[in-house]
Order: sequence, then structure tokens, then C-alpha cells
Amino acid sequence: MTLFRRAALAAGVLFALAAAAPAFAQPAARVPNEALLDTMLGAIKSGGYDTFLASASAQMKAKLTRDVFQDVTAQLAPRLGAGYRKAYLGELKQQGHRVQLWKLEFTDGQDDALVKMATKDGLVGGFWIQ
Repeated sequence: MTLFRRAALAAGVLFALAAAAPAFAQPAARVPNEALLDTMLGAIKSGGYDTFLASASAQMKAKLTRDVFQDVTAQLAPRLGAGYRKAYLGELKQQGHRVQLWKLEFTDGQDDALVKMATKDGLVGGFWIQ
């Protein structure tokens, strides 16, 4: 390969990297429904049953009793209150719902949790923490 061709190839590679650099430098966009997830987790942390159901579908409202919510809150509120980090894992399409998967890593160092939040038409149709 001639010196000219090597220089042209190197310039081409540098140009391609420079053109791609702004895409890497931009901050990550907020994941759709992240604010909704934050609201749901905040409601669990504070014991806010009505807040938790404010964005729920009619079916979810009918099935989730206050007693069940309080049981979940009793288990998770202390861990959520102590702190956690969330990481978006991806999304599934299931039965007409958009199901987002999130990892919760608690600062207490104990087991992580998997959150599945199913939404459709802007409403939460299912919310599971495993």
C-alpha cells in the first residue's frame, strides 16, 4: 500500500470517528415511562396507595387491594428508603402491552430486584417486583 493510500485510509478512519463522536458525547435520553416508574416506586416507599393507583388501568385498580399494597410496602419501603440504583434492561411486547424491565440494585447490598411494568395507552396494567 502506498504512503498516499495509507494516509487517505487513516484520514477516512479519523473522519468517521470524528463524525460519530457527537453521538457518543450526548447525554443518554431518559427512557420513556421512567418518570412513571419513579412515581410507582415512590408510592411504594411512602405507602401511597392512591398515588400508586393514579396511573393504573381499571383492571389493575380492581385487583390490587389496599391490604396487598400494604404488605408489599411493608417489605420494600425500608429498602427503597435506604437507597437504590435503577438500570433499564429492555422492553418486551406482551398481550398488547409494552413491558419494561428494570433492575433495582439496593444500597443495603442485599439481593437485587427485577421490576416489570406493563403499560398500554398511558396506563399501568401490571407492576411486578421480583
